[in-house]
Amino acid sequence: MPLDETWMVQWSRFFEIRGSRPNFSRRIGPYLSDALGHDQIFASFDETERVGLLYRDLLGASLAGLWSVDALIAEIAVRKPHLVKPSRLLSDRTYRKSQLRDWLAAAPAYGALNSEDIDTLSDDPPLPFFILFEAMQAPQRGFHLGPLGSIIVAEIVFGALARARRSLGYEEDALADQLARSSRKYYAADIFLEIPDIASMAQLAEFAAEIGGLKHAVPAFL
Repeated sequence: MPLDETWMVQWSRFFEIRGSRPNFSRRIGPYLSDALGHDQIFASFDETERVGLLYRDLLGASLAGLWSVDALIAEIAVRKPHLVKPSRLLSDRTYRKSQLRDWLAAAPAYGALNSEDIDTLSDDPPLPFFILFEAMQAPQRGFHLGPLGSIIVAEIVFGALARARRSLGYEEDALADQLARSSRKYYAADIFLEIPDIASMAQLAEFAAEIGGLKHAVPAFL
C-alpha cells in the first residue's frame, strides 16, 4: 500500500472489448477456491476451530444483524407477492428447507458439518449463504443471482438513484435533464452533454480509458 500501477486491471480480460475474449469465471454458488478455505491463510480464531473465508463472512453477517431469509421473503410476499410466487425456493418453505438440507449433507465442507449443524443451517440459513445457494439453483445455474439476491441488489441501486434525484431537487424529470440543469448552475454549459449513454461495464471501461488517456497505457488498461 498504496497500490502502484502494476495492479492496474486489464478490463478486456473481464469484458468483451474490441473483440477480446474474456477469461472464464466461476459460476455463482456457495463455494470458494480451495486457497480461500485453507487453514494456512484463514486459520481458525475461535472455539469452533472453523477455518476459511466463508466462516468469517458468515460470522460477520451474523454480527451485522442482517434480516433472516424467512423474514425477507415474508416482507416481499406482502409487498410484491408476484416476485415470490414464481420461485418455489422462496414460496415453499418446506421445499426450501429440504433443498438446503440435502445439499449441506452432500457437499464437502471445510470442517465437517454434523447433523445439528445441518438442521440449524437448513432451518435458518445465513443470508449471504442463501443468496449464493439460490443463485446456484435452476434456472439461474450460477450465471446470475436468483430472485431474492436480485431484489436486494436492485433495492440498493434504485434507492441510491432515488436519493440522487432528491438531492438534485428534480424528482420527476429524466436523469439527463436533471444533470443538465445541475451543470448549468455551476458552468456555462452542460458538461454532461458529450458523455455517451453507457449501458455496460465494457462501455464504461472504454469511456474511462478515453477521458483518462489510458488507451495505450502500460500496463494495459483495456
